[in-house]
Amino acid sequence: MSWLIHRVLNDKLIIDELDPIVKKYGITYEFQHHIDVGNSKPIKQGPYRLLNPEKKTACVKQTAEMFEAGICEPSFGPWVSPVTLVPKKDSTLRFCVDFRKVNEITVKDTSYCKCAGIRPDPEKSEAVRSFPIPGKAKDARAFLGLTGYYRRFIKNYAEVAESLSNSIREKYNPIFAFTPECQQAFELLKQRLISAPIVAYPNFDYPFLLQLDACDYGLGAVPAQNIDGIEHVIAYASRTLQSCERKYSASERECLDSVWDAQHFRSYLEGRPFEVWTDHIDLCHG
Repeated sequence: MSWLIHRVLNDKLIIDELDPIVKKYGITYEFQHHIDVGNSKPIKQGPYRLLNPEKKTACVKQTAEMFEAGICEPSFGPWVSPVTLVPKKDSTLRFCVDFRKVNEITVKDTSYCKCAGIRPDPEKSEAVRSFPIPGKAKDARAFLGLTGYYRRFIKNYAEVAESLSNSIREKYNPIFAFTPECQQAFELLKQRLISAPIVAYPNFDYPFLLQLDACDYGLGAVPAQNIDGIEHVIAYASRTLQSCERKYSASERECLDSVWDAQHFRSYLEGRPFEVWTDHIDLCHG
C-alpha cells in the first residue's frame, strides 16, 4: 500500500502546484473557433429531464466554479445543447455537454493530414521489446499477432516470421519447440518493429513504384513514390507461399508476386499508370 499512498500524495502535490497557474488564465478573445455547419438551422435543445437534488447541486456548483475560473461565460445565442452529468470512478460527477446533434450537422474535415507519415505506436513497440521468449505455441501465436498487426512497417514480414509461423502449425511441428531459427526470427522481428521507419502517406499527384521481392517461400511488395528525387515508402506487404506455389520456378513466383501485389494495393494503383520494379528480365519481355 505504500506505493499507492506515495502516488496519491504526489498527485495531490502536483494538483496543488498547478491549481494557481490554471486559475490564473481565463477567457481569451485572441482566437475564435469556428464550427462549419453549412446552412443548417441552429440546434436548440432543452434539458433531458429534471435533475434530482444531488445532481442539480453538483451542476450548479460546477457551473459556478467554471464561471469563477473564467472557463465559461453566459451565452445568449440561438444554439443550445443539454448538459449531462457522467458518473466518475470516485462517485463524483463529470460536467459534460451533449453535442451529438451538432456533430450530426457539422461538415467533416476531409483534408489530408500534414504529418510526416505513419509509425507504430511507441507503447505497442515497448510491448514487443519486453515480450518474453515464447514457452508454448499459444505464446508464439500471441507474439505473431502483436507483430503482425504492424506488418506494414516490416519489410518481408512473412519471410522473417516463417520459422515462428511453422512452429505453431501442427503439420510442421506437432510438439511446440522453440528452435534456434525461431529465436533468430523472434529477435529480428522485435528489432525491426522497434526501429521501424516512418511510412509516408500516398500522394496521388505522383506515380507509384511497385517493388517486387519474391523468395522460395514468400511474396513481398513495397509500394513507393519518387518525389523530388527522394523515394518515399508507402507500406510493406508480404505473405507466405502455399505448398503448391512453392513448386513454381523463380520467374513464376515473381510473376505471381506482381499479380498479388497489384491486387493488394489496388486502391493505390487502379486507374493510373505505375511502374513495376523486378530483377527478373523474363517478366520485362512477356
